[in-house]
Amino acid sequence: MELAAILPTLRGEERPGGELVGILSGRALGATYHLNAGARERAGSHVGCHRVEHAIGGPLRAVAEVNGKSVRSSRPDNSALIGAVWSVQAPSPLHELSFDVGVRRGLSSAADDWGGTAGVTFAFPWDHTTTEETTR
Repeated sequence: MELAAILPTLRGEERPGGELVGILSGRALGATYHLNAGARERAGSHVGCHRVEHAIGGPLRAVAEVNGKSVRSSRPDNSALIGAVWSVQAPSPLHELSFDVGVRRGLSSAADDWGGTAGVTFAFPWDHTTTEETTR
């Protein structure tokens, strides 16, 4: 699951919003894939994404994705992105920090022709047991 705060940066957006997305991930042919589906609080839109990541070297991964957004009585907003993600171990209570950058190209008439994106992801450990506790 992914929960995001969305700042009003797109045409016609005047206030912040939020997004909740379910993510199905797996590995195949040396790449990681993610299939996302969810909803945005602002304007009642639905979002979906197909994303593939492949290791470049060390903590750096290349990323390619195709996104789709739809809002009732509006044209679909579809785009493609290429970018990179750099992940590092983080101090407790975090598990990992990931920094991402990308360039987005619109695929439909409702999408912006070009755009950029940057973000940070804070990963928390799922299992709170320590190594000592698991070896007993």
